Amino acid sequence: MKLRSQISLLLTTLIVLSISATAAVLIYQNKQEISNDIYLNARNFSELTASRMATLVGEYLPSESFVLFNPQMKDLLRKNSDVLGVEVYDYSGKLLYNSTTEKEEQYKGPSRENITDPVYQERIQAQNPSLKTILGEVYYLEKADTGQYHFVSKEGIPFLTQPNPQNFQIANIVYPVSNTYAVAYNVSYLNLWTRLQQAAINIGMVALAAILFSILIGLLFAGTIARPLRKLTKIVEDIAQGNLDQRAQIKSKDEVGILAKAVNQMATDLKKGIEARVYQEKTQKEIELATKIQQALLPKDIPDFEQIDVSAELVPAAGVSGDVYDLIRIDNEKGNYLYCYLGDVTGHGISAGLLSTTANAMIAMLAPEEPDPVKLLAKVNVTLKAKTSGAIFITLALVKYDFQKKKLSYVNAGHEQILKYNTADKTVDLTAPGGIALGMLPEIHDQLEEVELDLKKGDAIMLYSDGLPEAWQNEKDTYGMERLTETFSKYGELKTADAIQKATFKDVNDFRGKFEQKDDMTLIIIKKD
Repeated sequence: MKLRSQISLLLTTLIVLSISATAAVLIYQNKQEISNDIYLNARNFSELTASRMATLVGEYLPSESFVLFNPQMKDLLRKNSDVLGVEVYDYSGKLLYNSTTEKEEQYKGPSRENITDPVYQERIQAQNPSLKTILGEVYYLEKADTGQYHFVSKEGIPFLTQPNPQNFQIANIVYPVSNTYAVAYNVSYLNLWTRLQQAAINIGMVALAAILFSILIGLLFAGTIARPLRKLTKIVEDIAQGNLDQRAQIKSKDEVGILAKAVNQMATDLKKGIEARVYQEKTQKEIELATKIQQALLPKDIPDFEQIDVSAELVPAAGVSGDVYDLIRIDNEKGNYLYCYLGDVTGHGISAGLLSTTANAMIAMLAPEEPDPVKLLAKVNVTLKAKTSGAIFITLALVKYDFQKKKLSYVNAGHEQILKYNTADKTVDLTAPGGIALGMLPEIHDQLEEVELDLKKGDAIMLYSDGLPEAWQNEKDTYGMERLTETFSKYGELKTADAIQKATFKDVNDFRGKFEQKDDMTLIIIKKD
């Protein structure tokens, strides 16, 4: 065999082996990173959208308002291409909605039967979300206070050795919502195989170019051909070490140029995969920043007021809170009074946090110029309705204390009923429900009413979000309104509002024990001096 042919064969073999080995390592690493990204994206997508999807099903499907329901559901599903479709079940396991079979029309056939798979039924009725791998393994997920997820058993016991999401592929994620619904997300790995297929094509191109190049090397001067090959080999080595910005600056139209183009394309594909992972981490940091900003908007210190004593506390479940409260003291030509309110946005996450922050800013802006609490909330409602979709809204209880008249009144906009402690006989009254949540209708002035409470010395009132009575002790038992009323009756005689607030929270937390906090908990106590 001629020397030029030997050189061509040797270089071809070395190039093919080097590129194949490097590509195999990179593709394996890329496959693991993409698999992990698909798992993280699907998990975070289910966390952010499950409550919203359950709300849409509960709001529109019973009234057969599919024309309003379907566009919103499709808009949610378009935000994650790795989710093929979703299924929504009620707590008993009955299928309420299937996005695959109900793309354009709501199901109107015979009543659907409950699922018969006991493992699937357990996942629907669990407190924690769960995932099933394509091999049939089921893992439950528990979110720690730090925001990190851990794999646990269905009883909530963490595994000693945590499974690595890079080593398996998931078939679906089931995300329970408030022990009422469960949303099942069917996950696709089509993007993974598409990108790996493209990488395989690039490798084929690299191998083919290497073979063609080896034939030409016997016809051309070996040194002239070896120089660009050495540069290209260095680029491949740098890419293998993680320097994905490296590109081969070879513009020739021959096989060496084809090889360089294929290597550059391979580096570009790998960089896109890493950037997707960085974007996911950036999103998580933005959620954490939003949580800090929201907490900064809450009152840092509650001042001492003449005639009344006030204490408030908000304990978020996790991340961005849907609860909001504030105390606004007004002393101008409009009067000398205090506005104190507690609001609770439907759902959780960033959308709920944005609405609560918007309501907080609007009330703070309008309160100094509007002494009428009914008009104040009506004005806030007009803006919220105009700026939101109507599928998300906020319930709110607003208390006004007039320091000149020494009178306390309240307006309830669809919120939990206020509790009133009577110091004379140590009883607790439950005020009448009323009003409508802000952001639901364009005009609600006539549906709101200012109600005066006769608050004597030593009496107190309690404003609270539904996270307190709905605090879970286990998968079946909640704290409940009866227990909350008894607690207020027991501690209402304490001397300060802060003492009552802390005693109430302690009683709720003692009841809950180590069970996961499912919802934000906010409590305001106002005690008459």
